[in-house]
Amino acid sequence: MLRSSNEANLTALVWAPYEGTGYPFGNDTYSAKPGTANFEALDTNRDKQLTAADDPYKAFWPGDEHVDWVGLTVYHRGAAYPWVNNSIPNGTYVQDVLVGTRLASRSNFYNEYSINRGKPMMIAETGAVHHLRLDGSTTPGPDAVTIKQTWWRQYLNATFLSEFSQLKMICLYEVIDVGVRDEDGLLLDFQVANQTKADVLNSFLEDLETVQESFVWARATANDTTWEPPTSQGGDRGSDSGDGGVTRAALSAVVIFPIVVVAGLASFAVWKRRRMQAAGDLEERRTESPSPSSRDSRGKGWADEEVDDSATIVNVELEEVGDRSVVGEDEIEEIRTSRLSDGSMGGRDGLQVVPAVEGSPWRDADPETITL
Repeated sequence: MLRSSNEANLTALVWAPYEGTGYPFGNDTYSAKPGTANFEALDTNRDKQLTAADDPYKAFWPGDEHVDWVGLTVYHRGAAYPWVNNSIPNGTYVQDVLVGTRLASRSNFYNEYSINRGKPMMIAETGAVHHLRLDGSTTPGPDAVTIKQTWWRQYLNATFLSEFSQLKMICLYEVIDVGVRDEDGLLLDFQVANQTKADVLNSFLEDLETVQESFVWARATANDTTWEPPTSQGGDRGSDSGDGGVTRAALSAVVIFPIVVVAGLASFAVWKRRRMQAAGDLEERRTESPSPSSRDSRGKGWADEEVDDSATIVNVELEEVGDRSVVGEDEIEEIRTSRLSDGSMGGRDGLQVVPAVEGSPWRDADPETITL
């Protein structure tokens, strides 16, 4: 279901049960009861009882269409329960678990779920425990390097990796657990790669180097999201032009781009609102302005309209209108206003000064700005 979504189209689903040694894990409150559907499903050999002869994996298989990877969880916790003393692992334990030789059912997990179904396989969790007391002292038995090296050399060798070619991933359990129940009061140290345990880590790296050609190594900076300036010693780690991690330019774009978009949309909205408001004001003036029919009978301009004789008239065209207007040498008696065809005032013909006397200084003037 997840993989049908665009948001999770790179998701791989892993089915990785705990290895079946010790199955069916006792009879307790949560065990399937005879006569129930769960009991019948777990009774894989159909002998009417749940025993080690039943397949520990089959009843839990979700189906090919739901699984991309298969895997097993494999640990060394001690030689025998209760696991309170340190012990050296069996030298073929990991391989035995994969092919089922340690199971009464002989369920071959690697063949059944990886080879036959064409699924890549992983060891989903693995580690060998070294027991410590709470005060840091060790419990009886071998030291940490001996225990853990015996364990990892089972899967860090060319023969094993060649035989199990479908094994594509091994995940180490890098944890110190606090013991419970029979292991109460103890620390369970599974760590291999912790730098504070130099003897363990150095031994692991030496063995890993012998099989390094069998592995594909990931870039250490592949998911680095912290930018650091390049140095002469450090190369281009996290630099603007490097291909590792998220660059500073990309991070800046992620922050700045939404701000620019929002500011642009806001500016456009303000501009559009002002334009609509101006159009509304213009329409209102058209509605309120008097029509030509409101001129008085003497033709002296718009009725009841006063002319401010201190106004500046721009782009005035002078023309003679006959004896309707009387203009002296030093004054203008009448200014007649008219509206343009679109209803607005102004422009070249927005206002006309009308002289009527021959020889008037206004007679032949070019359209200019005239201050009255």
